[in-house]
Amino acid sequence: MIYYHKTEPPVNVKDWENHLVISTKIIGNQLGEMPAGTTFVITTSGITKYLQTLPCIHCGLIFKVTSKKTKENFLLDFYFIEAEDKK
Repeated sequence: MIYYHKTEPPVNVKDWENHLVISTKIIGNQLGEMPAGTTFVITTSGITKYLQTLPCIHCGLIFKVTSKKTKENFLLDFYFIEAEDKK
């Protein structure tokens, strides 16, 4: 089983790509909303951050959103996590 723990984000926003984050509030787009606590992967980072959920274990659905928030505002909505393998 994989467990996650909270970690500090990289200092530079451009280095956020491929990192895992968890939402602290409801995140949505024109197609729908995901609840707080949803895990996302940052697929592209810069002024605009592109995020997608991990695939649903039941149907494989991947939900995608974008964020143009500043670094400070983004960190209010998400916190960074790392996987740790506990056996």
